[in-house]
Amino acid sequence: MHVNAVGPQEAHRTSRRLTWMDLLRGTAVLLVMLNHTVNMAHIDGWPMPEWMLDVTRPFEPFRLPMLLLISGLFLPRALAKPVGTYVSGKLRNLAWPLFLWAPVTVLTHVPERAWDPQAYLGTSHLWYLLTLLFCYAVGLVAHKLGAGSKWFPMWVLPAASLLVLFVWLPDQVNFFWFGAFFFAGAALVPYVKRLQEAHWSVFAVLAGATAIGSWLHVAKITQGQSLLTFALAVAGCGAMVWLAPRIPRVALVRGLEAIGRRSIIYYVVHLPVIAALYNVLQPLGVPTEVAVGLAVVVSFVVPLLLTRVRGIDVLFSFPAGRRRPASDRATTSEDVPEPVASR
Repeated sequence: MHVNAVGPQEAHRTSRRLTWMDLLRGTAVLLVMLNHTVNMAHIDGWPMPEWMLDVTRPFEPFRLPMLLLISGLFLPRALAKPVGTYVSGKLRNLAWPLFLWAPVTVLTHVPERAWDPQAYLGTSHLWYLLTLLFCYAVGLVAHKLGAGSKWFPMWVLPAASLLVLFVWLPDQVNFFWFGAFFFAGAALVPYVKRLQEAHWSVFAVLAGATAIGSWLHVAKITQGQSLLTFALAVAGCGAMVWLAPRIPRVALVRGLEAIGRRSIIYYVVHLPVIAALYNVLQPLGVPTEVAVGLAVVVSFVVPLLLTRVRGIDVLFSFPAGRRRPASDRATTSEDVPEPVASR
């Protein structure tokens, strides 16, 4: 991926964060957390009121695609760094928390698989970190092959991901379906500024497609992966990319931005917390509504408290061997939902 393919100037800046990206990431992570509080109770056999399941369904086609797409927006900037810096960053910020938190997740969520070595490779919600490692590895190889040049346009990568999924490896949804959104984000980079400055009618069209996609999913007309589902999800992401910079930065929005900046903590920690809580509450016969309500609160409060603990980043990002320049420490947006602490 050549430097001239990196896109708008905003993608190069490391002196400050792009707050609209933090807003989208923080919002998406909270939606993922809400979904897990409901679906984990449902999977564990709690009697679920239908309205609880209905609350999360409209967002299902968009929340994870948004996380992947936002991460993909930073791929060109990441690839502009030396290969050693690129690789070590991904190992420190993705492989390290995967290594540390996989045992915690297995023991709290799927203890019956504690003796299964495969359970520690991206089990439960940690598949996301493994998928990002895969995407960054593919991105590096594609970069060396000239991705982003005139003869190798970036849109080839999401197209190739979908082709592999639909034709050869239909079971590899995490790598290739969600990878397609990651590479769609990388392909979108040169057009972000143009999209955000577009007429409101562009947003209206994208928002309309988003509403249609959500309705089709809730009505169970579109299920699983398809080109239509992918297109509608990308339209939803595009609508939010247009809208996010225009949202006034009131207290609630700044709070969501703060979650986005430290979202690895919220993302990695929330599910073991929910699983442990349900393990305690279910034998006590606690009503479903009470258990899910407690899970919503506790799964947010525990990560929030952890963000206030000095030195906690070592649990989410392997310490660098030497002090990095301030420009490198200023942002971590390139790595995860943010899954990833400070880089």
